[in-house]
Amino acid sequence: MGWFEGSTWRWALSWKRQLRYEEYLEVGQLSNLLIQCHPVRGEIDKALWCLKRDFTVKTLLDKTSILVSQGVEIDNLVCTVWMNITPLKLNSSCG
Repeated sequence: MGWFEGSTWRWALSWKRQLRYEEYLEVGQLSNLLIQCHPVRGEIDKALWCLKRDFTVKTLLDKTSILVSQGVEIDNLVCTVWMNITPLKLNSSCG
């Protein structure tokens, strides 16, 4: 979804279909968020838990439920990422 120009990451978002006006507005909001989030050349990616309390599956599910109630769509990508960083016994809830 992007590339490095020297040491600077450039996002390159693409869509499978023409976006509606409302979606263009959301893309602007997304772009503003992505400015703060980007890969850093020469650093290894890592997963971080940014809530003030310790990570548990329950806190992840609670946070996800809050986002869904606010209209955020959570897709299988969440489960895919989760399954790749957890032991098999823990990730069986993501089918």
